[in-house]
Amino acid sequence: AGGEMEDGFIPIQVKATDSLTLVEGEDAVAFRIARKSLIGWLRQSLPVILVVFDAAEEKACWLHVQGHFHASPGFT
Repeated sequence: AGGEMEDGFIPIQVKATDSLTLVEGEDAVAFRIARKSLIGWLRQSLPVILVVFDAAEEKACWLHVQGHFHASPGFT
């Protein structure tokens, strides 16, 4: 509550690409991941952060994996 540091662990999965595919009309990128990886990340009790790094532009985007997919209607 007071902003103190706490010990902890957050899994971060970093993927790299030479060019990100921007989703037209949205502030988002499209990036393919293996279904097996996604299922494993969704089973984690701790938050998993996916970071996609665009090597050509030297920019990165991130996503809280469980939060995104649990909020997606119809996702199974």
